[in-house]
Amino acid sequence: MSDKDFGEKLIDAKAVIFYLADIFQKLNLLNKALQGKDSDLISSKSAVVSFVKKLELYLHNLGRREFSQFPNLKAIAGILKDEDILAYVSHLKQVIEDMKERFCDLLNLDIPCWILDPFGVPAVEVHPEIQELIELQSDVIARHAFGQFGRGFWINDDLLNKFPTLWGKVEQFLIAFPSTYLVECAFSKVVSLTKTRNRMDAAAIGDLRLSLTRLKPDIMKLAKAHAERLH
Repeated sequence: MSDKDFGEKLIDAKAVIFYLADIFQKLNLLNKALQGKDSDLISSKSAVVSFVKKLELYLHNLGRREFSQFPNLKAIAGILKDEDILAYVSHLKQVIEDMKERFCDLLNLDIPCWILDPFGVPAVEVHPEIQELIELQSDVIARHAFGQFGRGFWINDDLLNKFPTLWGKVEQFLIAFPSTYLVECAFSKVVSLTKTRNRMDAAAIGDLRLSLTRLKPDIMKLAKAHAERLH
């Protein structure tokens, strides 16, 4: 192999690495968006739909040698050959197809509008069995809570008791695990506990639940209650 041929192979390899670096940076952002204790089916669907649409934009731009979404490739745009671009375009098409297949359940998930905006959707347009929405929309306290907490206001004991039918519909979207993140956190916590304790009592002492919950303890209230018991 001549020095020229060897040099061209090095350039090709560098271009591939730069392209993959740009793609994996975007995949890492998606992965981060799907994780966390506050993640649910609604936020996960938004993240995946947005990512697939971005990939389609990247595909369009890359095909006409527009590298604004690929900063690493942009740095070596002058040495990229047409066959390189075709290879990257082909790969992006495959990534889009794989994403649509992998997340087809999320992409096809139908989220009722009244869950996202319970006070902006006309109650007459929803299914008759959830006409509790009329009562909810008339509840000024609930309206204020929605303005303050967003859809997080659904996770409330008062709402669960006052509007059980609504909660039964909302529950599946807010409680279900959208990814393996919480499962992995639970396994990690169990491994940690078994290393520091003589027996498996993680469930009994509540450590496992505390490590997975999105609820923040009211330290001052707990301390006050504990102090009152001591007296």
